[in-house]
Amino acid sequence: MRTAARENGDVATGNERGSGDDLVVFLRARLAEDVRAAIATLKPEVVVGSHRGKPIPRWAVHGSGRGLIDEGGGTVRAKDIFPAEAEHVVRHDPARVLREIEAKRRIVDAYAEALRIQDGFRETTGEMMRRTAIEMACLAYAVAYADHPDHREEWKP
Repeated sequence: MRTAARENGDVATGNERGSGDDLVVFLRARLAEDVRAAIATLKPEVVVGSHRGKPIPRWAVHGSGRGLIDEGGGTVRAKDIFPAEAEHVVRHDPARVLREIEAKRRIVDAYAEALRIQDGFRETTGEMMRRTAIEMACLAYAVAYADHPDHREEWKP
């Protein structure tokens, strides 16, 4: 939906983009899926250890440059992949993915709180500016899931 604000390059409000609550629900669901996918690659004892505060082992490129291993235990994760692919996978190992998800959850939770304040009609100008900025971040996160069937057209930039 185009409005004068959007045509002037201003940020759309939650009402122009559809329900902000729906965006929160959508992002929380996608982040939960991402957590499940990352955890599925870990050994059960690593998952249990992570709940007890132990760090999740990082992945590393095998000495041959054509595979992946756990940094700590040397467990082979993948064999016979191209070095550039190995470097890419290492940069997006489960430990990093889970940290990124936690950071995104904090932003989504802050947006949910800002929407709650807005709904209570107590939103000050500063709160409105904060909500708008957080909404922009959440809309940017939603772009990563644009191919998901629940993604809405109005969330696209």
